[in-house]
Amino acid sequence: MPRLFFAMEIADSAVPTILSIQEGLRRCVRDDRVRWVPEQKWHVTTHFIGDVSEEKKEQLIEAMALLPREPIALTTWSIDVFPTTDKPRALVLRLADMSTVAFEAHAAHIPILLREEIAVNPRPWMPHITLGRVRPGLGKLKVHLERVHVPQYTFSVKSITLFESILGSTVRYAPLASVDLPRT
Repeated sequence: MPRLFFAMEIADSAVPTILSIQEGLRRCVRDDRVRWVPEQKWHVTTHFIGDVSEEKKEQLIEAMALLPREPIALTTWSIDVFPTTDKPRALVLRLADMSTVAFEAHAAHIPILLREEIAVNPRPWMPHITLGRVRPGLGKLKVHLERVHVPQYTFSVKSITLFESILGSTVRYAPLASVDLPRT
């Protein structure tokens, strides 16, 4: 069964700034449980769908035509540990949506998911880019987030994409369908 998620793909112009933030974070994290996410895998997940049938996969690909095509801009905001430093799973770059268009795009997915009888996560959406994944281990993550400089940098979202997550020795994200967005 395909394992799917919707995500916003960031503009190439944002990569140098985010790389700089990730490098600053790397200097402040002294824990070999962290695996750093390469820039080719950076995205902003809007909805994790999970395992679906091939039929639902095809229906979701077709439903991409229903998504709005308005320009989306996100702003780098802060570094965080999800869910907590005591039980870390990810080091993330939190993003701000100053115009609320990203939140509107996130909400536009909900009727599509409900139509396909896919459960919608009830937790509030927090746009972010995962910069590092933390392997399970004992103890608190040793990180000094206050030492990481995060410049407020606004960048465009280039597209909204339906991805398949292919598990193996490493995880690969295969784009299935994409809606290109105009630049802000």
